[in-house]
Amino acid sequence: MALGDKCQGYIRMLLAFLGTIFLLAGIALQFVAAGNLYGIRLGSLCKAHSGSEELSDRTSFNAFIDAAFTKRAQCLALPLGDARTKCCSVYFGLCARPDVPTRADLDKLDPIPKMEILTTVVGVFMSVYDPSSYDRANPEFWCKNCPNDWRKNCPFDPVDSDNTTSGVQVDKVCDCPGGQLSKTGVPFWATITDNQLATRYLLCSDKADVYEEWANAIFPEWDQADLSQVRQRFEAKCWQGKGSIGYILTAGPVLATFTGLFSIAGLFKRVANTPVPVIGFNLGMVAVAVSLVSFWGLSLTGASGLISRYAVCKGYESPVVVNGSKAAGTVRHTPELYNGAPCADLNSEGQYAYNPFISELGSYNGGYVSGGILTILALFCMLAINAKVSDVVMEAKLAGDSNGNRAKQEALDDD
Repeated sequence: MALGDKCQGYIRMLLAFLGTIFLLAGIALQFVAAGNLYGIRLGSLCKAHSGSEELSDRTSFNAFIDAAFTKRAQCLALPLGDARTKCCSVYFGLCARPDVPTRADLDKLDPIPKMEILTTVVGVFMSVYDPSSYDRANPEFWCKNCPNDWRKNCPFDPVDSDNTTSGVQVDKVCDCPGGQLSKTGVPFWATITDNQLATRYLLCSDKADVYEEWANAIFPEWDQADLSQVRQRFEAKCWQGKGSIGYILTAGPVLATFTGLFSIAGLFKRVANTPVPVIGFNLGMVAVAVSLVSFWGLSLTGASGLISRYAVCKGYESPVVVNGSKAAGTVRHTPELYNGAPCADLNSEGQYAYNPFISELGSYNGGYVSGGILTILALFCMLAINAKVSDVVMEAKLAGDSNGNRAKQEALDDD
């Protein structure tokens, strides 16, 4: 064997080794990241929201609904006029359907109107606008406890007389029906108000558990079998919303895996003369294309966009960072950049610590991108192997055909 042929053989072996290492690392990162990007624990979001990982349960939901209907009954008891209008303007929907003023009246209704009225009364506070969209609720729905800050959602406290914006408190902390306000020394983080974007990454089973508790609070007469069906339906809907992007994110690693298997198999002499190397080459071309498309699909999920809406505030001081230092009294303020972007690395206690929800989301997002880069590098190695194997096989075939023709010609000449 010529020296050049030996060198080419060693190069193919080196490419196979590097490609295999890159491929194993890349697809492992991509599969783990794709499987968890849409499965972040709900407790991480609640910890960022209020400093506590406790999730809402039947008891907290009942206290929440009772507080809303107590406020509603107070408003509807007022005579028509400015006082009643001001009381009802705490938030949209509070005084809707005045023919059902109390929760006792609500409990007499059938399930469909009961769910519709309840969603109208308390839905705006939880970013829920119809009975079928609870999967996009904000942390006020999912989390039991509340942040001890100057909150902008305070439907159960009276609006201040000097306040010109309905529903926004000026001089006091909003109450937390069914839960507790975070205490001094318990940090929480500022979050974006686009809750629909944030909650799409949460684990479906966690969300379904909370929704089952919500249904249990609304329909206490239902047995466990009924509640289990509600939970299963909610979880199935959650997974359906994630299915299409899941296929895109996993298609690249799957094709890359088969490309690696066909490429390595093509290095063996018994397989080199079969269609396996050609199949590996074609799969590799498709896998590269799909991997690049999956990056585009990743951007469609909004993960990168969500992360980019948070700011890294370390190294900046006031007035660039608002509320960056310890707040006065027992009321805490969440640090934000001067333009309103929430700080991802600075909490309410003035400590430099990353928002647990954004940190987890960023890890999986970065893991998928890093794995994709390694996978594409591995695919290039595999394509180079397959291309060279095909060339060698073709040269061998041409040489064999040439030798055969020469032998036939010599036999004819002898005749």
